[in-house]
Amino acid sequence: MFVFGPQFTFRGGPFSVFVRVMGGAARMDQSTTVGSLKFKFDDKAFAAAAGGGLDLRIADRLAIRLIQADYLVTKFNNQDQRNLRVGAGFVIRR
Repeated sequence: MFVFGPQFTFRGGPFSVFVRVMGGAARMDQSTTVGSLKFKFDDKAFAAAAGGGLDLRIADRLAIRLIQADYLVTKFNNQDQRNLRVGAGFVIRR
């Protein structure tokens, strides 16, 4: 999945809240072998994501991403796929 778009960050004290909306493309590549036959399917489709998160600053250039969540939508074969992506980690700021 390749998505891009604006992200807006609101900083207050040690916390930063961000929201974003992104659009782009997704690629699916599947293959399977049954006996001596190999079946392959690949496709490209529209993709979108919207979400946000919360960071906690622990130093001038370092923060802990407490939560990040994005709602993902792709459309392969005229069918929508809807998923939730959740993550956490570290953020190194410039």
